[in-house]
Amino acid sequence: MKLLYLLFLTLVFSYNYKGIENSDENIIEYDIILHDNIIKHNNTNIKLCTDNKLIINNKYNYNIGDIISFDICNKFVGKVKKIINNNVILERINPFLLIEKGKIKIYKLNYQNHEKHYCFGFNVNEKTCEAPFEIYELFKNEWLNVQCDNCYMKFDTDFIINIEFEDFSIKKIDIGFHNLKINGGLGINIFSKDKYIYSYEKLYKILDHLDLIDFDIAGLFHINVWLDLPVNLLYDTYLLTKGELIAGTNLIWDLNGLYLTYTPKEGIILTTPSGNPKLLPYFNTSSSINGESHFRLIPSLELHLNELFEFDIICDTNTYANIITEKEKICLQGNGDVIMKYKGYYDIDTKKYFGPKEFYNSGNIDLGKICI
Repeated sequence: MKLLYLLFLTLVFSYNYKGIENSDENIIEYDIILHDNIIKHNNTNIKLCTDNKLIINNKYNYNIGDIISFDICNKFVGKVKKIINNNVILERINPFLLIEKGKIKIYKLNYQNHEKHYCFGFNVNEKTCEAPFEIYELFKNEWLNVQCDNCYMKFDTDFIINIEFEDFSIKKIDIGFHNLKINGGLGINIFSKDKYIYSYEKLYKILDHLDLIDFDIAGLFHINVWLDLPVNLLYDTYLLTKGELIAGTNLIWDLNGLYLTYTPKEGIILTTPSGNPKLLPYFNTSSSINGESHFRLIPSLELHLNELFEFDIICDTNTYANIITEKEKICLQGNGDVIMKYKGYYDIDTKKYFGPKEFYNSGNIDLGKICI
């Protein structure tokens, strides 16, 4: 389904673009007015193309100050700065700053319907939303085999983006997540053949670039919204006797909404989430065993809007566990913590970074004592 109409108000040299795009359950609404004469060309003779500069042949008789939009050179939109001999030199400009006034709104269709949410993360089947999707073999030699059989971090969420324009500048940006739920696991299966084993490992993995929105408004404004998910997993453990150990912690957290608002006057303001995380430990072993373990899982949920805005959420989850044999029972006693930070940047006229800034710290969470 697609609705688009275009009004040209030529008496005042303004251009009104208004429409609704509906694709793959994503809704894009826009109502913007441009007050500059923008020249559109699909093909030309390129002599140089960089991130911020384009040099072309002047066969169309451009003038200093012309604003030109191309399909080439990563959809280059630039202003003619110099004309030397027959070479036209353009510098890239932020096309959003060509909007006199208006708004662009991007959101997920039926975002209140839980079954329609996005589901993605580390070690997650994005089609079925099942996790963990696979078992990671972290360490193996002739004495020790360590498997991460319950290592994952799943994000169940929708996103929303609102941009408001006024006087050829960005008046306000709202960017963030609806109905954000985090479900994770830190769990290992260790089998040791020796009386003393120590191991340390670090695993890094990143979610492939996941496009959420990729479309053009009237062939001029290219809107690209995507996600990245870098993940760090660290663990260290030692055992004081041979045997098999299964231990871990599950994380459950319903954050509801998590948003950033940008205005030129106030800068970045974070709307903090509600609720508190729950850490649920589990434990099993097949023999008498003593030891310690430390796990740390650090995923970062990164939401990008073009090269204009980036909003990153960093979830740092730690679990510490002691395993001891006492009075013919084997017991696990542990604690943990969850720390949340945010960071990112916005590039309105110049690129400015913010964060990392902590917005949640659970403090020490006593996981209790489990004996078998």
